[in-house]
Amino acid sequence: MGSCKLRDDELPTAYLIFHAPVNPITAQHFMATCANLVNQGNNELYLCLSSPGGEVASGITIYNFIRGLPVNIITHNIGNIDSIGNAIFLSGEIRKASPHSTFMFHGVGFELNAPVTTLVLA
Repeated sequence: MGSCKLRDDELPTAYLIFHAPVNPITAQHFMATCANLVNQGNNELYLCLSSPGGEVASGITIYNFIRGLPVNIITHNIGNIDSIGNAIFLSGEIRKASPHSTFMFHGVGFELNAPVTTLVLA
C-alpha cells in the first residue's frame, strides 16, 4: 500500500467521548485530551457527550476552554445531557443529538441551614 500525504485543510477529525459527571478531575482529563488532539494536528474535534451534570465551575471552565480552541468543534448528545452538561454541549459550533437522547434543565437553588446576615449598601 502506498502512503497518502494530507493537505493542511484535510487534517483528520478526532473523535472524543465524554461519558462522565462534570467535576475538576474529569474536566482536567477532558481538556488535556482535547489539547493533545489539537497539538497532534487535528483541525476538527467531534465531541460525543453524555453527562449527568455536576459542578458548575468545572462545566463553565470546559465551555470556555472549548470555545477557545483554534479548531472546529462539533458536539453530539449521545445519551443524556443534564444540568451543567448543557453548557458544555452548547460550546459546539455545530450541535447534534441522537434521536432518543435527552436534555434536562433545572433551576438553580440552595438551602441555608444557618442564620443569614444580609448587608445592605446604600
